[in-house]
Amino acid sequence: MRIFFFLLISFSLLAVPVPLSAQTPAPLSVAQVAALVEEATKQAAEGEVEEALSALEEANRAASLLDNPRLTAQIQTKIGDIQRSEREFLLAAEAYLSAADAWLENDNPRAGITVLAKAGVSFQSAEAFREAMDAYAAAAEVAQNADDNATAASMRKLQADLAVENEQFAIAEELYTAALELLDGDDLSEQADLNQRLGAVYEYQEDMEGAAEAYMASADLWAQAGAAQYADQAKEKAARAYEKIENYAEAESLYRERLGAIDAEQEPMDAASLWEALGRITRRQEKYADSIEAYTQAAELWLDAESPERAAQALAYAGQNYADSGEEEAALEFYADAVEQAKVADDLGYAAAVLSAAAKLQLEQEEIGSARATYEEALDLARTAEDAGREVDILLRLAALGRSQKELEISTELYTQAVDIWQEMDNKRAAAEGLAYIGLNYADLGEPDIALNYYEQAISLADGAGDLNYAAAVASAAGDLLRAQEDAGRAAEAYTDALNYARAAGNSQRELDTLVNLAQIELQAERFDESIAHYEEAMALWEAADDKAGMAQGLAYIGLNYATMGDAETALDYYDQAVALATETGDPDYAVSVLLEAARLQAQQGATSRSISLYQEARKLAAENDDPGREADVLNRIGQAARESKDYQTSIDAYRDAAELWRTLEQGEKAARALAAIGQNYADLENSVQALAFYERAVTQAQQAEDAQYAATLQDGIAKYYSELGQRSEALAMYEKAAAQWQQSGDAGQAAQSLLSAAKIPLAAREYDAAAALATEAKALADSRRSPAAQVQSRITLGDAYWLQGEQDGGWAEYNEAVEIARGSQDRELLAAALDKLAGAHFSLRHYEEALDVYVELLDVAIAAGDRALETAVRKRMWLAYRNSRQLDAAAAIANRPNGIDLPRDGEVVSGTVPVEGLVSGTDFSKWQLDLLLDGEEDAATFIEWSGSLPSWSRGQVWGELAALDTSAYPNGDHKLRLRVVYPSGNYDEYFVDINIHN
Repeated sequence: MRIFFFLLISFSLLAVPVPLSAQTPAPLSVAQVAALVEEATKQAAEGEVEEALSALEEANRAASLLDNPRLTAQIQTKIGDIQRSEREFLLAAEAYLSAADAWLENDNPRAGITVLAKAGVSFQSAEAFREAMDAYAAAAEVAQNADDNATAASMRKLQADLAVENEQFAIAEELYTAALELLDGDDLSEQADLNQRLGAVYEYQEDMEGAAEAYMASADLWAQAGAAQYADQAKEKAARAYEKIENYAEAESLYRERLGAIDAEQEPMDAASLWEALGRITRRQEKYADSIEAYTQAAELWLDAESPERAAQALAYAGQNYADSGEEEAALEFYADAVEQAKVADDLGYAAAVLSAAAKLQLEQEEIGSARATYEEALDLARTAEDAGREVDILLRLAALGRSQKELEISTELYTQAVDIWQEMDNKRAAAEGLAYIGLNYADLGEPDIALNYYEQAISLADGAGDLNYAAAVASAAGDLLRAQEDAGRAAEAYTDALNYARAAGNSQRELDTLVNLAQIELQAERFDESIAHYEEAMALWEAADDKAGMAQGLAYIGLNYATMGDAETALDYYDQAVALATETGDPDYAVSVLLEAARLQAQQGATSRSISLYQEARKLAAENDDPGREADVLNRIGQAARESKDYQTSIDAYRDAAELWRTLEQGEKAARALAAIGQNYADLENSVQALAFYERAVTQAQQAEDAQYAATLQDGIAKYYSELGQRSEALAMYEKAAAQWQQSGDAGQAAQSLLSAAKIPLAAREYDAAAALATEAKALADSRRSPAAQVQSRITLGDAYWLQGEQDGGWAEYNEAVEIARGSQDRELLAAALDKLAGAHFSLRHYEEALDVYVELLDVAIAAGDRALETAVRKRMWLAYRNSRQLDAAAAIANRPNGIDLPRDGEVVSGTVPVEGLVSGTDFSKWQLDLLLDGEEDAATFIEWSGSLPSWSRGQVWGELAALDTSAYPNGDHKLRLRVVYPSGNYDEYFVDINIHN
């Protein structure tokens, strides 16, 4: 029987050719062959390998002639042993296979199994995996046929081991399982070992549940076999498997059992490792106290074992547990101990890592200075350790800290150092990120050009590194920056680059975001066709992703383009589609937003009823979505739109419903505003009773909501409304209530303003004592708050009260104080008001020189503020003061403008009686005359006014109203106003304005 012939096809090394001319020798006897074998054995032992093999080959030929399989098997086995010792593994395997064939022919399966196993080992040594597997398989088959299951299991085990070695884990699993099935219950140790190996195979295949089950079976079998040490080791492996599948309870139980079985004094390192494992899984369960205890025990054992590097790690993990459990001081202490042990172990890189963790904790505690110092210490250690990776990590953390503290120059320097390291490491992607952050810093520093330069460098590096996604992100950031700088053209270029990168990277989300950015830029630039085109590209992406919410957004923005173009009909069609999609996707909130935009568009088009109808639809959607806050907001919009269209009842109903919803939501301050809006509606309807009733309800609602400021604002408004109604006493009382409410809210300045508004009521009624009392109270409040506006205004009002009742000294004192306070406040408007009041007082007493001194300062204030209207008003007052004091040259100079007509404007349409205003100034004219030239014809001039009606001492100078023109006395049509200024010589200047009379 030659069942292994297939394994020998490629081997033909045993036959020795015989010359044809040679004489055939006489066959050797068994004894002679045995002698040859014995001689060969001796030669092999003495190192004469070639001679030994030659003798064995001769013996083999002789044995084959004798037809003695046993003898042949012995010889082939001997040949295999010698070839194997000479590391001729394939030749050895060939011999062993021949021996196996012979042994099996000799009906000796035990010997056959042995040499088949040797063949397998030889093939394995020659790295002939498949042949080795076949040899072991053949041995297993022979053993099974011989009912030797134990040996068959051993062969399957060898096969499985070889499969593991070649990473064929599925085959190994099958073979180990087969081996286990061959063993009976008595061979406990072998079964335990097979289960342990099977557990490892499950681990290789990441089947941790299978691994844990196999390891536990192994542990049980080892225990039954009396091998407690091996049982414990198997349990430890099972614990690790349970840990990986997050079955922490089982893992913890096994680790604790293992710890209970170990002698920490005899095996400190094993015990320390177990404590570390226990610390690890209890930490994952957030059992921080247990984890701290475990890591502390581990640290002590590592220190006893003189392993400071492992002790440092355990101490650091204990510190992390303290940090996570909110015990920051203890955490920092353990981190410090860990750093010391890492330094003892000369592991400065790890010491730097722990210091980084400590700094992060200090940052979380807002101990900025301590965190920075700790990071800097970590940076020094990383540099000493020449740990470039750790160094750059700490640089980044320090740079980020600098950004968060607005120390952008420091942050930029740190990012620059990090970029230098990355470039030395040829890490283009990381360097790109650092450059992008530098760009971001410069953007925040208000240096957009420098920022963009760094962005460009970052994009180039990211592109060079093949990270097109990051290149797209930075290009998009550049677009955002340019957009913020209102450089729409360059922003569009940057976004286009981002779009190209995103498409090249296949990043559809980035592509989509960039398309939207481009579309928005085009919309803002009123390039509507381009904007719509980009939104349509985005729509295709949203549709491909079946993102209906995105499609709704795109439709809405396309609608907005058409709305901005003035194509309301098309816009509303897109809005309708957007609403339908948003509703379909279950996003009623967005649907409401689109409806509100559609409603606003309808209102712009003057379609008020359609606008309100859309608002009502939006309200219905909000109600159906059970969003009362949104519903109330829509109701406010309905109320506003209806009031603007004078549909007061609809407005009142909407605001009433809104107020009720706001109250239900316990947002009383918003309810108060809705009630006040109802009051405004009734005021528009001239229903003062209802208006005041709702204003009062609004005040009460605001007070209940503890919104004292809004309550006071309402009371000021009610007081003003009472004044407009002529109800002086009610107005006074309400202003005083408002003042009290402002004081309750802590705003004495506003309280003073309310009292000043109140003071104007008796002041207008010439009740000066009452006005002075209110102004004095306001002054005290303003001074207590040091509110310059109220301080100045209260003194002006009090000064007016004194002045008007003839107490000029009191008036002067208040006006001068107002000026001094205004000067100190650096508030130009306040100073202008105070100076104007002081100058006006001098002017009223004809103290023109004193008035002019004050007006000069007021003019400087107006010019510095760039307030042309105030400047003109001051010049007019100074011109009048100069004119009244006969300083006509100075008057002409201060006017700082030529003579002529100011009103009506050239080409203005006029009707009824209109003032004709202008300037006629100078010392060298004799008179002026204003005429109307009908149809623009000089021969149809009609006299209107002349300077003869002015006081003689003014010499006809005027800046202001020249005449009141009754246009109804003249025919409709295009005419001219002519101002003629006549000089003593008879010459004159003329100034014309075209007007159109339309009565």
